[in-house]
Amino acid sequence: MAALLCAAAGMAQADTYTLPADLTSAPFNCTGSGNSYSCHGSIGLDKDSIIQLTSDVTLNIDGNLTADKSLSTSNNGHSLTLYIGGSANFKKETTLTADLTVGGSISFDKDATVNGDITTGGNMTMAKDSTVYGDVVVGGYLDMGKDSDIIGTCRAAATNYTCSAVPSGIHHLRIEHAGTALTCSPATITVRACSAADNNGCTASTAGISGTVRASSGGSVLASTAFNIPAGVSTATITLPVTSATATTLSAAGMTPTPSNATTCWVGATQSCTLTFADSGFFIDVPDHISDTTASGTVKAARKDDASSACVPAFTGAKAVPLSCQYVNPGTGTKSLTLTGSSTATMACNGTPSPINLSFDTNGVAPLQVRYPDAGQIGLDAHYVAGALDMQGSDQFIVAPKDFAVNAAVSNIYVAGSPFALQIIARNNSGATTLNFGKESTPATAILSRTRCEPSANGTHGETPQDGTLSTGTPNNAVSMNSGVAFVTTTEWTEVGKIIVKADHTNYLGSALSVTGTVNNSAGCASPIGPFVPHHFSTTVTDAYPANPSTDPTTAFTYSGQPMVLLVAAKNGHDATTQNYYLANSGSSFAKDVTLTALLNPTPAPGSLLPSPILAKDFAGGVATANASYTFTNIKTAPTAVTIRANDANASSQSGIEGIAHVRSGRLRVSNVFGSARQALKIPVQAEYWTGQAWILNVNDTGAPATQIKPSSVALSFTSSTSSPSFSGSTITGPTIVLSGGKAEIPLSAPTVGTGYIDFAINLGTTAADNSCLATHPATVGNVRTWLRSTYSTCVLSDPYARATFGIYTPAQKSVIHVREVY
Repeated sequence: MAALLCAAAGMAQADTYTLPADLTSAPFNCTGSGNSYSCHGSIGLDKDSIIQLTSDVTLNIDGNLTADKSLSTSNNGHSLTLYIGGSANFKKETTLTADLTVGGSISFDKDATVNGDITTGGNMTMAKDSTVYGDVVVGGYLDMGKDSDIIGTCRAAATNYTCSAVPSGIHHLRIEHAGTALTCSPATITVRACSAADNNGCTASTAGISGTVRASSGGSVLASTAFNIPAGVSTATITLPVTSATATTLSAAGMTPTPSNATTCWVGATQSCTLTFADSGFFIDVPDHISDTTASGTVKAARKDDASSACVPAFTGAKAVPLSCQYVNPGTGTKSLTLTGSSTATMACNGTPSPINLSFDTNGVAPLQVRYPDAGQIGLDAHYVAGALDMQGSDQFIVAPKDFAVNAAVSNIYVAGSPFALQIIARNNSGATTLNFGKESTPATAILSRTRCEPSANGTHGETPQDGTLSTGTPNNAVSMNSGVAFVTTTEWTEVGKIIVKADHTNYLGSALSVTGTVNNSAGCASPIGPFVPHHFSTTVTDAYPANPSTDPTTAFTYSGQPMVLLVAAKNGHDATTQNYYLANSGSSFAKDVTLTALLNPTPAPGSLLPSPILAKDFAGGVATANASYTFTNIKTAPTAVTIRANDANASSQSGIEGIAHVRSGRLRVSNVFGSARQALKIPVQAEYWTGQAWILNVNDTGAPATQIKPSSVALSFTSSTSSPSFSGSTITGPTIVLSGGKAEIPLSAPTVGTGYIDFAINLGTTAADNSCLATHPATVGNVRTWLRSTYSTCVLSDPYARATFGIYTPAQKSVIHVREVY
């Protein structure tokens, strides 16, 4: 026997938790919705626990996390992210696929396998034969046991383990320059940290790097300037002075950390490390500006003064200066650049120069107007040759779209948590599409956000409007653009109401220019998207009588006509409750009256469902709770499963979860009793239900919700068997009678005077008079259980009644001549 018991114990099933569905119950007891939950306090998991994911889950745990041996996860392609405020401890044989961030310390017993990154502010201990497939950052001491390993990078304040080096994340350094400069003024150099090979520009790295940029000629370093790109940014601008006219080669040295690839140099879209310094040339200055607007720039003719080496005007007056342009980022384009000095020229940016008449003042400065109808970075070059005079100069500037047009698909309604379509267009000042927006080396995107417009007021139950979540299914809601246009078909908002969708792009190509736009060009909430309505409803039924393990563990039930708890919840497309589905104190409301319908299964059993509808005012935070009942038309109706469906004008529980009520036609039955006038009688009472063939004892009417009978609800009508003395004195006293297993006995005391019979009825109603077929109806206190009234003989929906007779005996009692107890 002992062996059998041990074997049975060994076969106990493991605890399996399905996330996120089980997060709101023990042992997690978290709050939240969608993919993100907050767990207050500590969490402990028993041995052999299994965590199954049905979607991505992020847990924020305030306290500690402990797991007994053999914890495992079944991710099903989903991610699990744990933020643990305290410490974490995992017993042996843990197999975990998750990213963990722990405020305190973390420990794993032997034979642990972790697939994911670990960051801990305290110590980390991994016992022998354990492996982490991911990156590890430890604020304290990293203690790795025998034959344990980290397949990834690691950093720790101290450790007994040899960590792999953390890569810098910098592929190479990129030096951008004008190609020409003057000996009388330092050259401006832009240094960029890149995370990948150059491809129509630099893919930014924000890992941080420092070093020195040098200008060399003939093997000698003519000038050098230190640079520092701190972590979090990707560029730095420096100046490099060379005072002698010569061609120099730019390079970088002393870099920390060391990039994994060689430095590159670029002049616009041309790769070149040659920066030529001359004693004369042009300073061109065109400001960053909005597409298809006129930007006012300058061209300054300068030379080095022989005496002071300072820059002085090279010439004044009218000059025809050949100017050319090039597409820098992106490196191609289709739109032309218009330049206006004293004359105007429109040119394709292919490097072919066009002479522009410029008028230089006494300072050697000529005004130049620039207009470009597309977006991107443009390079502008000047090259003037007159006899021995050979002057060059260049500049680069950013041209950004004016705004975004955000257009929503036209619809009478939108569904919460379900995709709807948006079109995003990057436009210039004239409203035309900027075709190059999105073609940059790091493609520019539009970041979508939302502003809730309605509901704007609190609800009648004290609810506050919820902003919900706008999602495009992309990181940070960044939308990729194709030739200046994005068609987004995956946008979702999780709530009901109305919103404004906004598109933003800040600091275009590193400039101070930002692009923004709202749906329908709405100012404030003038033209919102909506209304958003629930995707579906769910109905949840709690039968009046739960399943009784001691009698029938599969059967919960409710009597026909008996109140049961019905919960109706408005849901979005992810089955989360739409909390804005409520009646607002003012302004627009998005809750509606919800109609309830009974669906009968497996066979039709006519009846009526109450209430219907549930009113809009009954919803609080998207949920309404009602005392519902289903009453059979025919009392003699077999037990029926009744599915309850909820519908408003837009949504139905048909596509959600629908609760089922298990309805039985019940009655309370009492029997006639008789006996000695000197002894109390016990009146048998039992709850019954109709099986479809007969009335049988309802053994499930028991426990906490069992039918109760108040003594004051029993009406007693006395009839004497003799004219004198009068029959009286019999009463029902004591506590409330509670059925157990469907049965009980009502104690009726012996009369104090005379003999006779008592007609009695149990008042199941709400008034002082019972509803039985007895001739008299003494005042009683209603028992409020009308659903147990039934039809007895010709009495329809009658209270149960019967007769108790004092002074008559059974044949067995009459045969006793004398009874005496002898002591």
